[in-house]
Amino acid sequence: MPPLKLPASDIGVPVAGRCGLISRLWNRLLGWVCRQKPVLRPISDAEARSSRSSEEMPWSTAVNLSNSSTDSRSPAVALAPDGTVHVLWEEGEEIYHSYRSDTGWSSPVRVATGERPTLVVDGNGTVHALFANEFGGNWEIFYVHWAGSHWTLPRNISYTSGASGMPRLALAPDGLLHAVWADTTPGYSVIYHGQQQGPYWINQPIPNARGSVPALAIDGQGRLHVVWQDQDTPSSPFEVYYSRRDSQGWSLPENISASASAQSAIADLSLDAQGTAYLVWEEETGGGWQIYHSYGQVGYWSVPADISQSPNACHLARVVVTPQQVMHVAWEEGTVLRSRHKGAQAGEWFPAETIASNPLGLGDVALAAAADGRVHAVWAARMAGGQRDIFHSERPSALKHKIIFPIVMRDN
Repeated sequence: MPPLKLPASDIGVPVAGRCGLISRLWNRLLGWVCRQKPVLRPISDAEARSSRSSEEMPWSTAVNLSNSSTDSRSPAVALAPDGTVHVLWEEGEEIYHSYRSDTGWSSPVRVATGERPTLVVDGNGTVHALFANEFGGNWEIFYVHWAGSHWTLPRNISYTSGASGMPRLALAPDGLLHAVWADTTPGYSVIYHGQQQGPYWINQPIPNARGSVPALAIDGQGRLHVVWQDQDTPSSPFEVYYSRRDSQGWSLPENISASASAQSAIADLSLDAQGTAYLVWEEETGGGWQIYHSYGQVGYWSVPADISQSPNACHLARVVVTPQQVMHVAWEEGTVLRSRHKGAQAGEWFPAETIASNPLGLGDVALAAAADGRVHAVWAARMAGGQRDIFHSERPSALKHKIIFPIVMRDN
């Protein structure tokens, strides 16, 4: 496959004109540009937080976490074993952190200079995070962790000669951290895999994985699942590719979207208890964009299906499978944030729900699932001053618990 190349004049590419989607580095590097200018009008803080009818529960009223005059974007969310919710985001050119405990949300605290944060929380409640930052004239991936009192100094874990960006982080069952990111060391964008070894990290390119915007998940057997986007030729549309690493090594990349005449891009994935991968991405359909879904294992995949089924353009899908094996998908639909769910292995989807709406626009949604099946969503929403703030909402478990009382019959 040829080097990844995208002219800035190509308005039809899936990421053109959507602010906050791709990092500043990759906007410059790959020619993706942000042309969209918000139409500003005064709105109330309540309107910016959430606008839902009473029938469109059960997502909670959104809470503004950043509440800053500085533009905030690219949030990430993860949960600790005790239920503490941790959120990271970009604010200006820095990373900020806030968490929710029994006493409510903490005040945002600066973590480091950087962009595109990603995080996980281990069994001890330690928060591990990666982000991209320019240091010494090159963009690298940096690692930090937080054990409840302060963040450590950033450590460079990529150390490549090319530009590194868009990291994703995951925790394996053995407690080791794994990461993927896009890297231009060969002269074009490829997907790198990094692995923690004690206090150090080792990394190398994933075989045959050219492209960008990767996502990563690890199953209960310790197998790594990775998706990304790439083009077969410089003039071809983007396709969604998948590879899995087990004890035998990395599987050959598989084209999951397989739509040679349409753009397929910005994929995400999650896994069920059996290690089945559930993929979502945005697909160009009839001049618009919809959210598509496929699931399967190496060599066996379902036919991609449109799960948004909306008259509006849909972008930036994220997916999570809860411990109760319920799959939730969220995406941006104009000025509305939508979600759908179903049993991971079930055939039928429940109707779409509204997480939040904002007449000035919203996006950059991220999802995380709690042990009890609750789903947490964070996103960036445009405010009347022109800047974006970071919001949080949660949904109770989709499983309905029933209590059955025995009936005792007595003879009179």
